[in-house]
Amino acid sequence: MCLSLCGGTVSRAGIKADQDGEVVAKLKASGAIPLLVSNTPEICLSWESSNFVTGQTNNPYDVTRTSSGSSGGEGALLGAGASLIGIGSDVAGSIRLPAMFNCVFGHKPTARTIPIKGHFPYCTDERYADFFAIGPMTRYSKDLKLMMKVMANEKLLPDLRLEEKVDLGKIRVFFMEEESKSFVSPRVQDEISQAIRQSVEYLKVKCNCEIISDFKFAELKNSCEIAGSALYSLDDIPNLLKAENQNLALELLKSVIGQSNYTFSLLFFYTLQYIFKTFVTNEGYLKKNEYLKQLFTEKLGQDGVFLYPTFTTSAFHHDSFLFKSMGVSYLMIFNSLGLPATHVPCGLDKNGLPVGIQVVAAPYQDRLCFAVAEELEKCFNGWISPN
Repeated sequence: MCLSLCGGTVSRAGIKADQDGEVVAKLKASGAIPLLVSNTPEICLSWESSNFVTGQTNNPYDVTRTSSGSSGGEGALLGAGASLIGIGSDVAGSIRLPAMFNCVFGHKPTARTIPIKGHFPYCTDERYADFFAIGPMTRYSKDLKLMMKVMANEKLLPDLRLEEKVDLGKIRVFFMEEESKSFVSPRVQDEISQAIRQSVEYLKVKCNCEIISDFKFAELKNSCEIAGSALYSLDDIPNLLKAENQNLALELLKSVIGQSNYTFSLLFFYTLQYIFKTFVTNEGYLKKNEYLKQLFTEKLGQDGVFLYPTFTTSAFHHDSFLFKSMGVSYLMIFNSLGLPATHVPCGLDKNGLPVGIQVVAAPYQDRLCFAVAEELEKCFNGWISPN
């Protein structure tokens, strides 16, 4: 069965894969049945799933709002109850944000633990695999570990220790409700902050976890600059304009009057890339990235997790991501650090939209994320049907 490999790009419309991606092959060999290739933004470079080939994906909880991206089609199908498990890709939150907006679970694994061969688009920079990840998306938390066992690189399975039972009573819990109190940082929605506090209290009372209240990862206040510098310092980030000899400024003007073959979200991504490469990225931020990774690794160790907002707000209306883009720093920082992070749904807000948090662990401690996610599913009831 040959499925689409066009990536939502007009110039690639009709192109189909001639072989399975490595993780698809692994899942099929274990009995999984692929249903389809779900919708994404153009070449997966946006946080809204809309393109000029397959159109726009709506949120099953409110069709006037986005399902997010880039794995937004997958998130919407899972949230709507059309599927139980799915595969997502995550370069800047593209598994976790759709998981949040669609009330399901999504896991960005430790860097390089799941093969990425066969994914389109691809980047030839050797550092790309430190940033980009393929991971499981599921309606129920227990399926995350099951999928991870199948999808992971066999050579790294011993390091992941997925079969090892986690004693939650011995887990240390770090947490933060926001990255910074600076007036330029986007405010975190009240229901999301409440989900952090409720999760901490539940793990303390029900599981006897040790709560670490006197330490905060203060360096997260620079998440946008640190993660953006790491991402945009990569060479050979897929650039359709360059490949097709098009001019960014001209295409932006054409987009304003509806005459461009490229989505505005893709052009916005390339604009951010230009800004970061020209004005922001420097060796100092790249060094801070390495320092922060070391700090998380040392503080969390083999028995610590970090609870943090997945995003600052529940699903927003279509075509309004430009006004919410600062919130992706909550997601992207864990790509640049290569840490495992699981989104956990934590109920619905006053508008009936899903909210949630992410559970982060040190490298190769993915099993801690899964264990905490399974426990918090009991607290918040996990997936809630849109109806």
